[in-house]
Amino acid sequence: MIGSVRMFRASTLVALGAGFFFGSAMGLSAQEAAGIVKSANNTGLVKPKGSNEWTLVKGGATIQPGDKVLSGSRMVVAAPDGDVTLDFRGDIAGVSPFPIHETVVEFNQPGKGIDMEISPSRGRLDLTNTKKSGSSLVKVNFFGESALVRMKTPGTKFTVEMLGRWAAGEHFSRTYEKDQTPTISVILIVIKGEIEISHAEVTTLLIAPPGPAKIHFNNHTVGYIHPENLDKLPDWISGNFSSKSPLIAARIASGERFFALLNEKGAIGPALDVMAGSANEMDRRIAIFIMGATDNLDKLWSTMLSLKTADVLDDSVIALRHWIGREPGQDAKLWNYLVNTRKYTEGQADQALDLLHSPSKAELSRPEYFEHLVLLLGAKRDLPRILAYWHLSRLMPEGSNIGYNPLGSPETRKVAAARWANLLAKDKSGLQKPKGKGPSAARESDIGPVKKKLSLRELLRHAWKR
Repeated sequence: MIGSVRMFRASTLVALGAGFFFGSAMGLSAQEAAGIVKSANNTGLVKPKGSNEWTLVKGGATIQPGDKVLSGSRMVVAAPDGDVTLDFRGDIAGVSPFPIHETVVEFNQPGKGIDMEISPSRGRLDLTNTKKSGSSLVKVNFFGESALVRMKTPGTKFTVEMLGRWAAGEHFSRTYEKDQTPTISVILIVIKGEIEISHAEVTTLLIAPPGPAKIHFNNHTVGYIHPENLDKLPDWISGNFSSKSPLIAARIASGERFFALLNEKGAIGPALDVMAGSANEMDRRIAIFIMGATDNLDKLWSTMLSLKTADVLDDSVIALRHWIGREPGQDAKLWNYLVNTRKYTEGQADQALDLLHSPSKAELSRPEYFEHLVLLLGAKRDLPRILAYWHLSRLMPEGSNIGYNPLGSPETRKVAAARWANLLAKDKSGLQKPKGKGPSAARESDIGPVKKKLSLRELLRHAWKR
């Protein structure tokens, strides 16, 4: 059932920021609002359009057009007319195909006949038709284009998962070509009922499994969208994950501690300081990722260099890689931060940003790549040392016993780096197949942006494991 429908054009580009707002909108009726928070207090953060202030969002708060909302999970926003609900799902069980750290959505003013309009930027969200009867209509903006999604009957539900990453082998440049951007991948799956997606004057029917339930695309292949049949829902959607699971319980507890601290301290900065200094590793991890999600590079940097623990260094690198992959221009922002705020030379900043990108399979087959990483263990600046060790420890895990600390004294670093060099000299014959799982071996593409329809396997290779 494929017909022709003229789509509405997006009025704004997709927004990929994160932020916060407290309380209800002033002077807005439900019809003028973009959404109403239906979840309890302390489930998310929101930044109103044009503001840099980050605060908690309360249950019952009105989301204004242009507000950007961030949540890990458990936050629910309803359409102004109550006919659609949006659940911020995240990946609290750690099973999604993409490494979801946070979900961010910009809410827009819905036009006539549209129940909700959103511009998602990353994470996972579920949308549900909550009408008593009839269909509901959602306008979704991706990559500066728009699609209209009609959920045909009450209870119809679909999920969207979205993540941006630089493709492996795509090196940092201060002057990228127009098509050299992070690959921002999207998976959409119908969970219940039927939906019609209208985009570029074509309407496509998707139904819950079994049947054509899924589409997947990215910012380089948005013009090549075709349904994929599923016999059943994937486990990451249908799985019944217990809150008694150690991982889930730890994440929920740390999230609750963060919100409690935010209430107590009245500001995100002091709450993050307490979380980052916690003896609980999950608290520290959540603090690091919130710093990245809220663009607090100063606090992320100072935490990384002051705490010096292995988990903080590891999570800081992952957060930075996540940060530069969000949208075009993010790595240029980080480059400017290193040069202007951290006083790196331009060459040192180039080196650090390139290390935040991932090597191709061809590079991983060359001993010179590993020799370069070992050489950088003795780099003058801290971030190149941290990143070189981050890559080496994944590709050659047997070196973890050497005891190298990128923030240790120059003398101890020099001794440990020499041991790494000796290990590499003994292991050169095995470099065609590194023993560990570097970013390229963990669901990340080893090719540049592709201008064709991707299979699911190819799509998932555009996102690395963490």
